[in-house]
Amino acid sequence: MFDTNGKYDRPRHLAPGRVSREDRLASFLRYHHENPRVYELFSKFTHQVIERGHQHYSADAIFHRIRWHTSVETTDPDFKIGDHNRVFYARLWSQKNPRYADLFRSKETNMASGVDVLAAVRSYQPKE
Repeated sequence: MFDTNGKYDRPRHLAPGRVSREDRLASFLRYHHENPRVYELFSKFTHQVIERGHQHYSADAIFHRIRWHTSVETTDPDFKIGDHNRVFYARLWSQKNPRYADLFRSKETNMASGVDVLAAVRSYQPKE
């Protein structure tokens, strides 16, 4: 994962540019721990979508809404949110809100497929 200097050390079995599911999940858990506001906004905007009557929606659209909110409605110039975490946020939200588990349709091939993101978040211990 990361070498002693904090630089990402890609496992040799992965093609350049490819990251394993375990590495991507670890990256998400660290980001989620360090940026709790992202999930708060994801949940808030998802509930707004449900209140408007949507039965299916796009996690990508929620992420774009978060970006709009943070760039237009707030004054945080350092806020960054990458697309690579959206599948984990969608899975986490669906696992926390099983009544709406089908709101975000996902491909079985995505990085979060089959991952118990809720359990991973609950058991995450940040490295010092």
